[in-house]
Amino acid sequence: MATEFDDVIVAVKKILGDKTQVPKPSSGYTKAQKQLDDAWAKFDKTRKTLEDQILDVQKAVSSVGLALKQYGEQIEKSDLGCDTKDSAFKTKRAAAQKQFDTFFDEIASNTKINIRNADELDKHLMNLASYKSPEAADI
Repeated sequence: MATEFDDVIVAVKKILGDKTQVPKPSSGYTKAQKQLDDAWAKFDKTRKTLEDQILDVQKAVSSVGLALKQYGEQIEKSDLGCDTKDSAFKTKRAAAQKQFDTFFDEIASNTKINIRNADELDKHLMNLASYKSPEAADI
């Protein structure tokens, strides 16, 4: 079965002979086909732009996560302006550090989730280029 119209014309000429004259498509069809081709090209360009933007988001999320990790390490090493000679400092500092650790652990977890989500979205965008509806798969 032919899938391109030129292939159909070749097949028809094999059946009816080389002198067969198939009328040219109407200008309406030609114009509509050009509009369709332009629309798909625009769609594909937009899809590629979105892929680039998702990569930018992944990089930014990663950068924020790494910067906050570094900041967390900075806080961990800090005396936070407290009197380190106070007998209760170590206990209070440890309790305060748990608060920071919980926060920064949650940020690290969210960073991984956000990067993974963006990666999944990127995969779906790439698949749009070759998507076939269930009905088209049967054809």
